[in-house]
Amino acid sequence: MTPRALLVFKKSTLEMLRRKGRLSELRSKDPAFVRRLERSALRHERSLRRVNQELLDRGWHVSQVHRAGLTSAQGALLVVSVGGDGTFLEAARVAGDVPVVSVNSDPVESVAHFSACEAAGFGRLLDRWWSRALPCVRLRRLEVLGSFGCELVLNDALLAHRNPAAATRLLVRLDGKTSEVKGSGLWVSTAAGSPAAARSSGGLVFPALSRRWQVVFRETYTPRDLVRR
Repeated sequence: MTPRALLVFKKSTLEMLRRKGRLSELRSKDPAFVRRLERSALRHERSLRRVNQELLDRGWHVSQVHRAGLTSAQGALLVVSVGGDGTFLEAARVAGDVPVVSVNSDPVESVAHFSACEAAGFGRLLDRWWSRALPCVRLRRLEVLGSFGCELVLNDALLAHRNPAAATRLLVRLDGKTSEVKGSGLWVSTAAGSPAAARSSGGLVFPALSRRWQVVFRETYTPRDLVRR
C-alpha cells in the first residue's frame, strides 16, 4: 500500500505582497528589502521542491496544501510542514494523531523552534523515521471550545475582545473568591507554547514535554492584589 503524506506549506512574504499589489511600491521605497525577500522566497521554493521530491523518490503519494486551506489530515500517514513555526502550528492544529515533522524552509530568515531539520536533511530523517529509528515526541495541545466549534492548539490561545483596543472584562474565580479583571485579555498556554506570548506577558517557561499549562493575564490594571498567574 502506498504511504500518503500531507505536505503543508506556507506562501512567502514576497508572494503575499505580490498578490496584494504592494510589491512595486515597496520596491521603489526599499529595494534592498525586496531583494532580501526575493532571496528568502527562492530558498523556500527550493526547500519545498526538494522535500516533495524526497517523498516521491521513496514512493510516497504526496498531497500539497497551503496552510490556510488545511481542514484535515485524514488518510495521511505523515504530515510534513515546510516553512517555520507558523506552518508547523497550523499543521498540528488539524493533524489529530498523525505524526508531524517540521522542515525549516529558510534557515536564514525563518523562526523554526519546532523544526526537525532543513530540506537537505529531510531524506535522511524520513528514512530513519520509516525504519523506526527516530522516535516521535508527544507534545500536549489544548482543546478550545466556542461558538466556532472545537480547535486544537499546540502553543497558546488568546481570549480577548474582538476589538484589539477595547478592554476585556473577565470574572475569575481563584481560591473560592471571584474577582473582576480588566485588561487586554488572557493567554492560555501549553508547555510547548510557554516561551512565546505567555513569557512576554510575565508567564513561566515550562519544559516542552511538561503536562503543565498556564493562564496569564495580559496588561491587567485591576484588581491590584490578584495574582497574575
